[in-house]
Amino acid sequence: MFLGNTNYFVKSTRGVGVTIGSSTIPNGLVLLNSNGVIAYGVIGIGMIPNALGFGPNEKVQVNGFARFLPNGQTSSALGLQVGHDGANGIIDNVGNSTSSLLINYYSGNNVSIGTGATPSRLTVGKGITSRFNSTIDYDYNFKAEVNRNYTKAIAVVNTVGNVENFLVYGDGTVFARELKIRATSFIHPDYVFDEDYQLMPLLELEKYFKTNKHLPNIPSTKDVKENDGVNVGEMQNKLLEKVEELTLYLVQIHKENEKLKMEIENLKKMNIR
Repeated sequence: MFLGNTNYFVKSTRGVGVTIGSSTIPNGLVLLNSNGVIAYGVIGIGMIPNALGFGPNEKVQVNGFARFLPNGQTSSALGLQVGHDGANGIIDNVGNSTSSLLINYYSGNNVSIGTGATPSRLTVGKGITSRFNSTIDYDYNFKAEVNRNYTKAIAVVNTVGNVENFLVYGDGTVFARELKIRATSFIHPDYVFDEDYQLMPLLELEKYFKTNKHLPNIPSTKDVKENDGVNVGEMQNKLLEKVEELTLYLVQIHKENEKLKMEIENLKKMNIR
């Protein structure tokens, strides 16, 4: 059966279904049955009927992208776009940079990606990569908001033994098995043991910390407050420098003590005579 003209028409083909189209989109909307059985009817949009090739469980098939518009919206430039580009499946909230893609926003149900289990609100089966190109400093790439100090805002759990190896609590406390710092400009303070290293004399050192209330090359309380903390790698480096300097002072004092002992022994021998 054929109704209409070459520009706009409705066509019914026995054993295939009903085609609604035009001269520019000959198969714009195809209403089909599966193997002639009406109970398993399916819908194909933008495709040739005999090329659909889907089974009775696939009720709707679209060749290209489908776009869902908000109620009352007339412009097709805005909406939710769903489709496949030939390489990847795509879900895009398009046309409005301030709107968000909400998943289970109203129901509050769990979301599962790439895994059948949903132990948490969001479960991802194969890792997450975040690409964040910000135009301002101190913007968020990942932000965890919690309402209790002892909430585990971030946790790394080894499934072998169910061991929590890394934790960040709501109060900012961090627990880790080990911490390794790779500083880009790290200079190990073994230079303290170089022959030409200028070790500050102890009396000068005493004068310095009495005046400044901190050791040389160590940030003061004011510095720490103004910089909102200390750099862990840099501070470890400075502390190791002070430990090595302290070792030199101890060796220096030990030599002076040994020298005094010898002088005392010599004096004792002279008195005995």
